[in-house]
Amino acid sequence: MAEIRILPPDVAERIAAGEVIDSPAAVVKELVENALDAGASEIRVEIQGGGLHLIRVADDGHGIPAEQIELALQRHATSKLRDVADLERITTFGFRGEALASIAAVAEVSIISAVEGQPGARCVYRVGKPVEKIAAARTRGTTVSVTDLFAALPARLKFLRSHKAEVAAISATMRRFTLASPDTRFALTINGRLHFRHEGGGLVEALSAAYGPGAAEALMPLEPVEVEGARISGVISGRAATRSSRAAIAIFVNRRPVVSRPLLDALEEGYRHFLPGGRHPLAALFIDLPPEDVDVNVHPAKLDVRLRYERAICTALTSAVRTAFGRHPAPASPLQRLTLDGTQPRLRGLAPRVAEERSGWRVDTATWESSTPLHASDTLPALRLLGQVNGALIVAESADALLLIDQHRAHERVIYEQLTATRAPQALIEPALVDLSVVEQARLAERLAALEELGLICEEFGARRILVRAVPVAPSTPLPADAIAEILRIAATEQDNWRERLLATIACRAAIRKGRALTPAEARDLVEKLSRTRSPASCPHGSPIVLQIGHALLARQFDW
Repeated sequence: MAEIRILPPDVAERIAAGEVIDSPAAVVKELVENALDAGASEIRVEIQGGGLHLIRVADDGHGIPAEQIELALQRHATSKLRDVADLERITTFGFRGEALASIAAVAEVSIISAVEGQPGARCVYRVGKPVEKIAAARTRGTTVSVTDLFAALPARLKFLRSHKAEVAAISATMRRFTLASPDTRFALTINGRLHFRHEGGGLVEALSAAYGPGAAEALMPLEPVEVEGARISGVISGRAATRSSRAAIAIFVNRRPVVSRPLLDALEEGYRHFLPGGRHPLAALFIDLPPEDVDVNVHPAKLDVRLRYERAICTALTSAVRTAFGRHPAPASPLQRLTLDGTQPRLRGLAPRVAEERSGWRVDTATWESSTPLHASDTLPALRLLGQVNGALIVAESADALLLIDQHRAHERVIYEQLTATRAPQALIEPALVDLSVVEQARLAERLAALEELGLICEEFGARRILVRAVPVAPSTPLPADAIAEILRIAATEQDNWRERLLATIACRAAIRKGRALTPAEARDLVEKLSRTRSPASCPHGSPIVLQIGHALLARQFDW
């Protein structure tokens, strides 16, 4: 049996360093966090050789007194904690006092620092050992230079990614910090060339710096939500701006960039049905809550956190994303998106005064122009209805845009919200008998009471059969037999959102179809009802209802 021994201090230090410092990006993260904790208004990062040859982080923070520089490189040395109680209210990025010591255990570290009105000092550590301390001239702030990272650990070097991949990780780290501290100035220089710069100024400028020019215009705000003492805010992208990975999703808890699986899942649950498979949004989410309600000490690199009211916060985040989608019409850009497969659209209301017959379709002369404008609501602006396109789209005009409203999806949204508000059953003229599998019938048998709460009254009728006597109220064409079978099979699935899917399917099957000609009065009634819904911009399945073409876009297209 092997003998139990205490590890030598140098081995223990390197193991501990490996928990925190596993890549050049981790070094950058720890040093930038220290600079932000020091109150820096400007942080400059310089990288050479993918971060293995040199990482230099300079800031204008409050600095380290000359007599304390050596102490700063000792393990568990920190200015951010005083007693055990402080662990319950962490408000800084760093607090363990491990970062500098862990970096010094796997590289050569040089620190030059000075506080206001005092002489500066320079201290050099090589593989965890002090080798030099001298006086040095510097204005207030700190410069940390890390060279020969992992040079003494060839096994670690062997598993690192390419220089290009390491630079990409460092760049992503800097962009996250830019969003976390948008008023701070940041600069990243790679191999002597300026790679990234943010001049401060606020979140809009930080979004442009992090995601590229014009990014702020492609993102829509989340309406701030408060739940269990936490405040959720931020911006998310629509359907037009997506990525193939989650790399452009930044989540901050009390300004700390985190990688939280529950929060990521809650965000993307809000996007369900809005984005195609394999696509992910751009997002900058901020969750602010009392320090005592968050545990930041659950991950060696402080990347993950544990929230006291995590379930409630995740539910509120999902709801906020869905609400944002429901309130923001999809923009039409470029205008060519309006092309309908190269065919001539059929117009009603927008047509000439004289009716014509062409290729089996008819252009009406309905007097849409005389219809009274619709007043603004909480979710839609004041509108003037202009006509109908292809028996599918209602055309309307607001003060600054042209709107195309999908009549089927609009009616879906109206019916869906009526169904969620009113659960009264509507008796079928003739009960419907639906054949199911053994598994489906067993699952439905357990949910009969839940289905009745939704307005769907049914009962078992022999082996593998369900008899449906009533369905939720649907103010349109009665549901056909195949639709009733479809909603029962949805109710028999294992998915947690089966209730939502069931009501959405009823709304879809009961809504007016594409190709139905609407009178001005019918169109007006539909749009008025849509304006009173919570989410007039998207149907229950997540598809857009309203396409908005701004007057500014039209002016650019036609050189007005």
